[in-house]
Amino acid sequence: MSAEERALAIVNHNNLAMLGTVDEKGKPFIKAMLYVKNEGLKEFVFCSNTSSKRVRHIADNPSACLYIYEGYEGVMLTGNAEISYDDDKRQAFWDDNMYYHYPQGPKDPDYMLVKFTAAAGNYYSEKQNEDFVVR
Repeated sequence: MSAEERALAIVNHNNLAMLGTVDEKGKPFIKAMLYVKNEGLKEFVFCSNTSSKRVRHIADNPSACLYIYEGYEGVMLTGNAEISYDDDKRQAFWDDNMYYHYPQGPKDPDYMLVKFTAAAGNYYSEKQNEDFVVR
């Protein structure tokens, strides 16, 4: 099995990723976030708050990374993140359990989406690393 296939198995078995962004001082910042959708290893969508630090970071510097792991296996993806307030997309990812965080519903001004698009990856297992290009 290739590194990409093993990485995809980890991604498809989880929905929690560590999203890394770069703050206004150039320092790394990481946050555990649930992804609501992924398209293979290429694209991931997260729900977040407009008021979050990540939104400010991404607006200033779209460089980002994801790390997803299971036991002693992990995949790191590097690429770019973007923010979206598209009403159709926010509605598509809406779940009624989200009213707790966004009391005004899917059009709540504090509810937005983060889309991460990967360009490269690294699969780690058993003290071995393997880099790959994400297609």
